[in-house]
Amino acid sequence: MHNPLEGRHALITGGGTGIGASAATHLHSAGAKISVLGRRREPLDKVAGIVNGTAVQCDVSNRDQIGRAFDEARSANGPIDILVVNAGIAGSAPFAKMTRESWDRIIAVNLTAAFDCAQAAIGDLLKSHNGRLIFVASVASLRGIPYAAHYGASKHGLLGLSRSLAAEY
Repeated sequence: MHNPLEGRHALITGGGTGIGASAATHLHSAGAKISVLGRRREPLDKVAGIVNGTAVQCDVSNRDQIGRAFDEARSANGPIDILVVNAGIAGSAPFAKMTRESWDRIIAVNLTAAFDCAQAAIGDLLKSHNGRLIFVASVASLRGIPYAAHYGASKHGLLGLSRSLAAEY
């Protein structure tokens, strides 16, 4: 059976559950070496065990942790060929009652972390044959979301970041 991603390193943020865990499983089945990043050790270890990959604990809202985590993933699996920026959080509140802390946290995890992760991997991706950068967003990147202005703004920003990087590279 042909494995189109044989030997390529895929790093997935938010890789311990949901879409991230599914991406890890699918990329592994196509032959990729897998690194999964996330805050919670137990689900990361579970996914890493399934895909014979590397689990790296990391809060993507902390740029220093991203640098250390990406270095650990590179040490285990080589340069990053595929980056799936999947980590994200949501929240809900009427705009008039939304706190600045909630706004800052959602923007930090959903948008600023995507910027930091892309910068941490861009050198590897540009050197890779067919390097790939994948941002996981939602329909919130295309339209407003009532009671989730912070989430909608973060996902609109993520789409803008993706389009800008596509135009640049």
